[in-house]
Amino acid sequence: MKSLKDKWMTTFYGMNWYKINSITDLTNIQGPALIEYVIDVNKYREIEKVQELGFTLVETDIEFETLIDHDRGSLPNIRIANKNDLGAILEITKECYSSHNKFYNRFRNKSFFTEKQAEDYYKNSVINNYEGENIIKVVVEDKEGICAYYIIKKLESLELYGKYKGIIAGVSARAKGKNLHVEMQNKITELIKEPYITVNRTQLGNYRVIGNHLKDRRQLSKIEHYFYKKIK
Repeated sequence: MKSLKDKWMTTFYGMNWYKINSITDLTNIQGPALIEYVIDVNKYREIEKVQELGFTLVETDIEFETLIDHDRGSLPNIRIANKNDLGAILEITKECYSSHNKFYNRFRNKSFFTEKQAEDYYKNSVINNYEGENIIKVVVEDKEGICAYYIIKKLESLELYGKYKGIIAGVSARAKGKNLHVEMQNKITELIKEPYITVNRTQLGNYRVIGNHLKDRRQLSKIEHYFYKKIK
C-alpha cells in the first residue's frame, strides 16, 4: 500500500503529516500527527462523517484543467526569470501571501499553523520550484523593477499533450488590475511552443481569479474541500 505520510510536509511541519483517501485510512495512523483529507464537494456523506470525527474544514479549492492550443502573443516586458530575480520574487510572495491582511487560506489558519510556518511555506514553494528542467518561470518588469511572477511545473507527458500545473504566482500592489496573470500565461504558452494542458487551482472565494479563468474559457475540473485534524 502506498504510504499515507507526506515526507515533505512532515519535515516542514515538525510532526507526522498524513494525507488520507478515506475514513478507513485512519486505522493506520497513530499520533501525534496532522491528518489532511481532501474530499470532492459531491461526496456529501463522507463530508458528514469527517465532521462527526472532529475534522475541521480549512479551505475549499476550485481547479481548472484546460487545453491551451494557440499562441496569443505576449507583452514585451515579460521574460524568463533568472537567479538574480529570486530576491524580488520572494518579496512579492511575502507581500501577496504571508503579509497580506486580506489574504486567507488554510496555511494562515492559526489552529494549525504559526505565522512563521505560513511565511516559510510560501517562501519554500518558490525556492523548491525555482530550478529544474520541468520548471518554467516568468516575470513582469515595469519602471520600478519586477512587479509580477508566475511559476509552473510540467507534471507529465500524456499521449498527445504535456500537462503543466501552476505552482505559485504573485502580482505586487502597484501592478494590480492589469490582467498580468493572463499575460504571463500567454508568455508561458509562447515558451512551450506546442499545445498543452494547464492545471490551475485557487480558493473558491477568489472571485477575481475565477472570473479571469472563466473569461479565458478555462474548463472547470473539480471543487474540493480540505479537512484537517490533529491527533495526540
